[in-house]
Amino acid sequence: SGAFVSEIPVEVTPALLDRGEERYLIYCAVCHGPSGDGQGVIMAGNAGQGYGYTPAPTYHSDYLRDIEDGYLYSVIANGVRSMPSYGHELLPQDRWAVVAYIRALQRSQDADLEDIPLEERDRVSSQYVGSN
Repeated sequence: SGAFVSEIPVEVTPALLDRGEERYLIYCAVCHGPSGDGQGVIMAGNAGQGYGYTPAPTYHSDYLRDIEDGYLYSVIANGVRSMPSYGHELLPQDRWAVVAYIRALQRSQDADLEDIPLEERDRVSSQYVGSN
């Protein structure tokens, strides 16, 4: 049918996220940026003029927040538009680890108070009152 897997088919654990972060920083951050904003050194380099590459998308758009996990996996494995395939560099389990890490990056940039554990909310709320 051509549909993508909607959710990561492996358990998301701290170890998986650590592996995803490690692989992301090696293979993805140079274009997509350490925070996933599309402003990696390749995109923002050369005194802000970039190096002539098609801009990498931010992961923090509604489109990519709502896309199936399998789509991200497929892009990593096969490439898309000007992004090359990383299928030979990243084993399937590492591709899922990167997808899990991208999802963590997205949550980090689009979090609500409810995303913070209850026992931490008071500390965080008092620290940031009036910062918005």
